[in-house]
Amino acid sequence: MFFNKIKITDSDGSSPEKAIVNQNTKSHSEGVDAECEYLESIYGKQNVEWRLNEQIMAFYRKKFYDILKIKLRNGQKRTYWFDINAFYEGKDE
Repeated sequence: MFFNKIKITDSDGSSPEKAIVNQNTKSHSEGVDAECEYLESIYGKQNVEWRLNEQIMAFYRKKFYDILKIKLRNGQKRTYWFDINAFYEGKDE
């Protein structure tokens, strides 16, 4: 799948092991935009059909992740793991 010209893997994002990988991303802001576009392709317009409740950057098993916690319009909550190692600038610090 491609979002904002960025290839995203077919993983479901339900855990670190099934994290969605942002590939060919040049910057963190471009990667975050692609993550939100991906969620909009599933749930519809952000801040209408769903809201971003929390975004956490985590380091787990020697990899960096964006964890997006969202709340759907019907009240259901979902969590998505995105592997950000392709674009995270701080990984070499």
